[in-house]
Amino acid sequence: MSTIPPTMRAWVFNKAGTPENVLKFNPAHPTPAPPSGSNVLVRIYYAALSSAGTNLMNNVPSILRRSAIPELDFSGFIAQAGEKAPPELSPGTAVFGTVPVLSSVLRGVGTLAAYISLPAENVIVKPKTVGLPEAAGLTSLANTAMLMLEKAKIKAGDRVLVHGGGGDVGMVALQASRSVGAAVVATCSESKMNMVLQLGAEKTIDYRASQPLHKFLVDNYGLQQFDIIFDTVGSQDLFEHSPRYLKPDGVYVNVGGVGISTALSLWRWFKNSAHPGLLGGIPRKFIMFNTVPTKQRGEKIAALAAEKSIDILVDSTFKLEDALLGYKRMLDGKRNGRCLIEISS
Repeated sequence: MSTIPPTMRAWVFNKAGTPENVLKFNPAHPTPAPPSGSNVLVRIYYAALSSAGTNLMNNVPSILRRSAIPELDFSGFIAQAGEKAPPELSPGTAVFGTVPVLSSVLRGVGTLAAYISLPAENVIVKPKTVGLPEAAGLTSLANTAMLMLEKAKIKAGDRVLVHGGGGDVGMVALQASRSVGAAVVATCSESKMNMVLQLGAEKTIDYRASQPLHKFLVDNYGLQQFDIIFDTVGSQDLFEHSPRYLKPDGVYVNVGGVGISTALSLWRWFKNSAHPGLLGGIPRKFIMFNTVPTKQRGEKIAALAAEKSIDILVDSTFKLEDALLGYKRMLDGKRNGRCLIEISS
């Protein structure tokens, strides 16, 4: 096994809050122990910032934090492999992957660091046709988008509305829907319309200029209803009016949340998922889920990326020491693609 330094550069935090308030840079954080069993140690080259990462940082109680490292997605090279690691994950192999949410919450494992130790099932061999920067953005949010398609049982010829087509999940859902032969309409801001069209949307809707959005959809798609609505924003209003533009046997898949508070979200999830005759439910199938990345889905994402059915757009790249600037860019609402942190080169 190669020699690994005892310490590494990393961003850490030990209480809940926003990045600028809780993150501290540690130039000498302990490096993970050599891997055993089927675990592998990855030298991280790029990490992708995500809303999932900031949500975990901001919402998980401080009592669960023990000098945690933030973020979930990465790309890099295998530095060391445990004795039971699969042969395709040998040292020197280019890989990408994601940190399971429970590992982030309970063990403080994250990707804004020079090294990470993970089970082999969370690490995927990088396709040769995909660069390391782009590969860093292929995992957790792409897993969510692909699971949306699985839950909706999408098929060729379906008419699909992607609400939030310019966001990280929406961009992948749009492209993956097109790859199976669906016709896609996507909502986005005016500044992102050309990008969304280039990714494969047949039409775009400027959601700011089309308010109230549900009325615009009734007026323009009431007679050409959708088979599936992928809501990556979390609009209760869009769902409540959906019978007027979503087919009776259509499916509404929401990954954007349905309320401001956890209690309200849970209530609305229960109400929306209930049988239409109960609790004033809406007569359309409503699906909401928690994403658990899998090796099989990760390899499917890699295959789609290799054949260019999915492109991961990179908005900007920041050095590890400048991660707070990366968060500022990610959260400003103006980016077109992922914000990456370059850790090694």
